Amino acid sequence: MKKLFTRRGFCRLAGAASVLLSNSSRAQDTPNRGALRVRLNVTGPGAGPILASYSKAVDAMQALPATDPRNWRKQAEIHLNHCPHGNWFFLPWHRAYLRYFEEICRDLSGDPEFVLPYWNWTKDPQVPKPFWNGVLNDSTRTIGPTDAMLSEFVGQDVIDIIMKITGFEQFASFRSTKTRGGQGGGQATLEARPHNHVHGRINGDMGNFLSPLDPIFWLHHANIDRLWAMWNLRNGNTEDGAWKGYNDPAYFADANKNSKGFVVAEVLSTYQLGYRYDTQPPQSPPALIAPVFKILPTFTLSANTFFQAQVNSPASVSLPAELGFLAKAKEIASLPDEQRLKTRVLLNFKLRPPTNIGTFVRVFLNCDYLNPETPLNDPHYVGSIAFFGNHDAEHNHGEMSYVLDITDTLSALKRAEAFPTEKINPQLLVVAPQGATGSAAEVGAAAVDITIVQAE
Repeated sequence: MKKLFTRRGFCRLAGAASVLLSNSSRAQDTPNRGALRVRLNVTGPGAGPILASYSKAVDAMQALPATDPRNWRKQAEIHLNHCPHGNWFFLPWHRAYLRYFEEICRDLSGDPEFVLPYWNWTKDPQVPKPFWNGVLNDSTRTIGPTDAMLSEFVGQDVIDIIMKITGFEQFASFRSTKTRGGQGGGQATLEARPHNHVHGRINGDMGNFLSPLDPIFWLHHANIDRLWAMWNLRNGNTEDGAWKGYNDPAYFADANKNSKGFVVAEVLSTYQLGYRYDTQPPQSPPALIAPVFKILPTFTLSANTFFQAQVNSPASVSLPAELGFLAKAKEIASLPDEQRLKTRVLLNFKLRPPTNIGTFVRVFLNCDYLNPETPLNDPHYVGSIAFFGNHDAEHNHGEMSYVLDITDTLSALKRAEAFPTEKINPQLLVVAPQGATGSAAEVGAAAVDITIVQAE
């Protein structure tokens, strides 16, 4: 737990709305107008030619010899063998990955203006129609054309929660010493909620580390990249040199089949990489100063008792809380929204993920009446966690840390006059896809911590 909550930044731009494009200016975007290429929404106007070029590129990559690093499966194997998940290299690594893939598509499609589009699953929760035909279709998917991503993971209210987070690690994923197998780590809101859910909901190739075999993967991660870029309009990334200076080995491939690596500091801005999203302003905004969040060590609750959560059967652990902790937590819960952003109460679960990738868990606090029908607008609800194959879990007895922010839940409980008085009981409610039962849908919890972090 000590390695999960480290220094990170916070500085909000006053009048953030002023940096956002109006709808009229966005409508005028073209993939390559001016100095920057513009990545567009795949369901928006003008996407037809982009998808035609994308289809040509995918078809050409699939036809390349297996020895060619631009080959479709070779590109997926980069993800299989090197992708970081559950640590703070998750976002910059995938940004670099998409950058070189886009370059290959531009070359092999014969379209020098090609720009990778993104899939905004919040506005369009179904896999876009063009991805159910021809080379863009992946026959391994377990969902159908009319099945949608679940709103409790990708809905606008969830995205709003994610976008108001002020600490980089709390926004995406937590500190680790390496992209794979390092010390520390942990999945936070962006990764554990929409990212993981889209992978698991689509399933098939998307449900494992060969997920780039599904052409929708690249548009899914373009949207994750877009959300990071939009978050950066109001928040700075961590200034930690161990993150910014991280130099990843050369295992990407460019359009000329050259091996390429990247340094995190070189991929922090889409503008410096020559592109932006149609939801970003045309000009690069000023860089923001990252805050320093520190753990308050005297306010920590821990439990190492293992428990197993089964489908539709609530499981919980009790964390007896000293009066000092409860008083501090209640004080934080009583703060105005803006002040509460600077002091947060975080819940860390060390979980053993289910083998059924579509299974997820809902997390509640101190809900005596919890059952499968308990609504998500209940004041005891914290959030939901989805799972995606965890390579780092192999280095930690099959366990991965998932961090949820319970500050707003505590505030809701205070308003409902249900604030904890003696103990805090984190609860897991396992929800599995239809027909998934038994051990494949079980989720184990090996440790639970609650801590308070504060921006200096």
